[in-house]
Amino acid sequence: MGNWEGYPDSPVYYYNGVEWSKVDGPYQRPQDFFYDVEFLNADYGWAVGSDTYYWDGERWTLFKIPEAETGPDYVVSLCCVSENDVWIGGADGRIMHFTGFE
Repeated sequence: MGNWEGYPDSPVYYYNGVEWSKVDGPYQRPQDFFYDVEFLNADYGWAVGSDTYYWDGERWTLFKIPEAETGPDYVVSLCCVSENDVWIGGADGRIMHFTGFE
């Protein structure tokens, strides 16, 4: 999955084990861009970049992370160990740990 600033209609594809099909991405603004995407399964995934979104199996939802105190305020990487163990790396050097929804 990918989108570069200025290209909000960049395609997102899903592979079901047999064929690829185009699906809606999490883009909500023309300036959205993404650096990393990771899924644990068809019902749980994350996309990070200009904003952070998670997938619940039906829709993408914006997930607010703490704002950077200094430096760039976007996310460049993530690692999903489980649904309650997600690590997110900010462009400013921050490392954030998500431990699940309450």
